[in-house]
Amino acid sequence: MVMAYIQVLCGNYDAALDEVGLLLSIPSQTSMDWFLADPIWGPVRNHPRFVQFLAES
Repeated sequence: MVMAYIQVLCGNYDAALDEVGLLLSIPSQTSMDWFLADPIWGPVRNHPRFVQFLAES
């Protein structure tokens, strides 16, 4: 999760979404609700991959 956070802060949105995909694919407490609630993820919320993750959740 920390790497995804850092990638967003650095503007590396594709790398951040790679991490999100990995996090969502393994059993954990990570959920799309968390990504929607955390303001750090604002810049990627309209990214097509983020929208796809939403559709799949």
